[in-house]
Amino acid sequence: MQSLIHLCGLALGGIE
Repeated sequence: MQSLIHLCGLALGGIE
């Protein structure tokens, strides 16, 4: 689950 949260953070950071 932590991996998903990490990936989501990277994705959100990349979009912005």
